[in-house]
Amino acid sequence: MQTAAREQPRLRHLARWAILPRSHGPADIAKRRVQVALLVLLLLLAAILAAGILSAFSLYRSAENRYIHVVFPLQTSVRNLEVGMLQEENGVRGYMLTTDYHSLTPYFNGRGVVLDDLARIATLTRDQPQAAATISRLRPEILRLHGYYDRLITFTNDGRLGQKRAKTQVLAADRLFARFEATMTQLQRNVGTLVQTTRDRQHTTFVRSVGTLVVAGFLGLVISATLLVNVPRRLRELYLAEEQARRRAEQGANAARALEHVSDAVVLVDDNGRVRSWNPAAERHFGVDTDFVLGRRA
Repeated sequence: MQTAAREQPRLRHLARWAILPRSHGPADIAKRRVQVALLVLLLLLAAILAAGILSAFSLYRSAENRYIHVVFPLQTSVRNLEVGMLQEENGVRGYMLTTDYHSLTPYFNGRGVVLDDLARIATLTRDQPQAAATISRLRPEILRLHGYYDRLITFTNDGRLGQKRAKTQVLAADRLFARFEATMTQLQRNVGTLVQTTRDRQHTTFVRSVGTLVVAGFLGLVISATLLVNVPRRLRELYLAEEQARRRAEQGANAARALEHVSDAVVLVDDNGRVRSWNPAAERHFGVDTDFVLGRRA
């Protein structure tokens, strides 16, 4: 009776152990896999969002820096520089024809604009080697033209003899102005190249951004579709397996509890002749403890 009393708590413990799910069973493994997959999906969606934000910010900064801070001011300054030089030429020619000092107003206005725009263009093109080289040729040509214009104004102011001498210097000033126009054409080409380069960079950034979003979105869709198809089926299979295991464990536990109260000795032997069950009545009848006989050959 004492042996049977000792066996009852142990059998109850075994029954509870058989009924409760294991901590590392298939359901737990599937749960962890689903958690990992959902975490990866969450990270991918976060990556898509971050990539979209970074791409939009990159495109905005690129457009702002190139167009607002460089390209647009550069185009404006180049146009103003050319217009300013034309004003200087027209002012000088008007003064040579009319000898009216007020005719030089466009000349002085254009000269101030030209010097300011020349300095601004040099600042904007300091990181553009081709445009900077063109500016280095353009600056002495403008200064040389200013010198010729000053001489023409001085000669025209000296009377008839000076006016005749000024007319002889007009052809030289025209050649200098033609050279200036050729250099300005080259500068405009450099600005056009800069604009095209800026557009190409923006297009490349846009393509890379869209490609990143497409790849990340495609991976997210693949994982979502995989989870949608496989997770319900797998969980249903695991639930059925766990349910069957629970029922078998309950049946085994009920049988073990029933054998505790049977007055006859009950011994269960497997196909190899080894003892698998030894109830308390068998302990009393044969005088052998359960711990000693389980697993041994009958």
